[in-house]
Amino acid sequence: MIKERINTQTAQKHLGHKHYEAIVKVDSKLIKLQDLYIDGDIGKLDYETAKQRYNNILDELKEKEIRQKETSVLLDTNKNGLKNLIALNFSLLNLT
Repeated sequence: MIKERINTQTAQKHLGHKHYEAIVKVDSKLIKLQDLYIDGDIGKLDYETAKQRYNNILDELKEKEIRQKETSVLLDTNKNGLKNLIALNFSLLNLT
């Protein structure tokens, strides 16, 4: 039961390509926003509001990456621990 759950979670530990596409898309929007501001097409208040919104989205995406990496490390640790427990159990069974 535990092994099945770890295997299921391990299979889900990678972020998909859509995540990374979203980061590229937001970065691109930030560059376009800067161009609009430099060209005088939008005012400072609109620029700063939109910039903050895009930066918040980027922060959320990057936080998701950090959480995913932490989860991956934790799952790998649990998986290795489970393997060690199984090996120990097998060794103890062979002693008797």
